[in-house]
Amino acid sequence: MTPLHTLILIFICSIFGLIGYLVGRPKGHPGLGFWLAFFLSLLGILAVALMPASEEARIRQTTERMRAEEEAHRRLDAERGLNGASDP
Repeated sequence: MTPLHTLILIFICSIFGLIGYLVGRPKGHPGLGFWLAFFLSLLGILAVALMPASEEARIRQTTERMRAEEEAHRRLDAERGLNGASDP
């Protein structure tokens, strides 16, 4: 294997690793996603995609969802207050 082939292989593995990182990040496993995909390519990406989210990631997602719901309720209440004030 020539040095050029080695560089191409490392580049391709890095691309798979980046994809694994991006798949694993929302689940709370970015580093594991990178290395699994780097060494196992598509099989690693599939493994990361099928992993359950970490407890920390689930808490973060729940918190973000609750904030979004609170903001939606706040906006809805503000619209109702404006519409209710203009009615005779």
